[in-house]
Amino acid sequence: MSLSISVHLVDETSGGIGTEIPLPPGGDLAGFEVWRRELYGSDEALRLGLTLLPTLRGADIQATGDELKRLKNEAQCIVEHAEMLASSIGLEASAIRFRAENIARACDVALARNAMVWIS
Repeated sequence: MSLSISVHLVDETSGGIGTEIPLPPGGDLAGFEVWRRELYGSDEALRLGLTLLPTLRGADIQATGDELKRLKNEAQCIVEHAEMLASSIGLEASAIRFRAENIARACDVALARNAMVWIS
């Protein structure tokens, strides 16, 4: 099972999830389901000061507004520390970098369209 990223417009009337904004092929990949704990919710991620991505341990993320900037910053932090994270949890740094860059790009799309990033 994989973690996926999607970007959705927010329905202004109901506040619910609206139309999905397509991402490029492969741009919807956030990693394997076990990355909820092994990467994004790891002790190493917490030591880096991440607060939003670690919530994937117990729930999906639906980020809007200022949370999108925070999510993008946290994804970029993962990219910057991919080597350290890879060595401490036994993953490939390139795989970590690719998935975290997908999250950051999805945030850019959502910020440009006043939309939501959903990681599930």
